[in-house]
Amino acid sequence: MSGYGWAGDPSTLTSTVAEAKVNFELDGRKWHSSAVARERDARRDAALAAMGIMVVRFTHDQLVCTPDLVRAQVLAILAARLAGPRCADSTS
Repeated sequence: MSGYGWAGDPSTLTSTVAEAKVNFELDGRKWHSSAVARERDARRDAALAAMGIMVVRFTHDQLVCTPDLVRAQVLAILAARLAGPRCADSTS
């Protein structure tokens, strides 16, 4: 992935679902609030997007305060990504 501005180790990704081509990130203030961290995250997000991988970020507060909503959103995103392309209606 070095050609995309991110030569990182895939193990640094929070949670990737390869078959859905989606990466879920949990961003806490400790690791994602500085300008350097935001720049790093932006480079990595762009590199993943260039490979067709959607990046979805949740904050620590979202995970702690609204876990049911986060779970529902994750499941909806995975369902949409795994459903594949939809064919046009052939009856028209």
